[in-house]
Amino acid sequence: MIRSLYIRVVLTFLVSIIGGTIISFLVSTWIFEDKLNENAQINLRNFGQDIVRIYKTFPLREADLFVSEMKQLDSYYIRIYEATGQFKSYGKLHGHKPAPVTMEQLKKVLDGGVVQDTPNGIATVLLGLPLKTEMGTKAIFLEALAPPSASFVTKWALVFATCSLIAGSLLILVASVFLVRPIKKLTKATKRIASGDFNVKLNIKQTSELGTLARSFEEMMHDLQQLEQMRREFVTNVSHEVQSPLTSISGYALVLKQVDLSEYERSRYLDIIIAEAKRMSKMSDNLLKLSFLESQSKQLRLVTLSLDEQI
Repeated sequence: MIRSLYIRVVLTFLVSIIGGTIISFLVSTWIFEDKLNENAQINLRNFGQDIVRIYKTFPLREADLFVSEMKQLDSYYIRIYEATGQFKSYGKLHGHKPAPVTMEQLKKVLDGGVVQDTPNGIATVLLGLPLKTEMGTKAIFLEALAPPSASFVTKWALVFATCSLIAGSLLILVASVFLVRPIKKLTKATKRIASGDFNVKLNIKQTSELGTLARSFEEMMHDLQQLEQMRREFVTNVSHEVQSPLTSISGYALVLKQVDLSEYERSRYLDIIIAEAKRMSKMSDNLLKLSFLESQSKQLRLVTLSLDEQI
């Protein structure tokens, strides 16, 4: 279990940023997938029609040579099928696995139809067009190895997500320091107050909830300091008030031990001792009442009783 608040805050923000980045990337890819496929299909169809026009304009060998030297072959893979199923290919796959062409698709194109498919989402777009040459009708299948729009958006999204994650992590680390620092100050101040030291200054100038908490803490600390001062003064005063009659009682008791005292003096000293004892008893009773009132744990309830029933 992680006990450090700083680590908890950092991990919470990191998980939030990473999760939000992944979710936003997946959602944006899902939203723009149809649009990317549409753009890739339009580009592939235009390129396929250019190939068809080349074969219509030039002889077969010259057209094959022209197509084999096209720069677009870095982004497209071309297969020209014979009716027997054999084909010639143009372009380099660069590790890309070509989309399979079924016999149904081949037959449809040879019959003059058009095949258009996205077998792997936005990664692959396959287009089949009929190609009429002096050697008969052939089927040309074009495949977009890396659709420019999809590749650009994917790379841009990855770069954006990475930069956002790095920048967000750095900002979180800095923000967490400012967030946890006041809490650490409050913790240290609490320990000092628990040890009896009330001369603590937090110096927290924030206007947020932590700043409000710090100011409330300082007010509480000031009240505790005043309360402690009052307690010390009260103890000092009570000690003085108790010590005074005790001194009188002790002094007059020592005098009474003398044998050569007259009856009048002895009686007067005893009266003084009794008076001081009553004074102490009254003081003790007042302290008990004060303690009772401060505790407020019980409420006095006056009732009328019949004394003859109690005797």
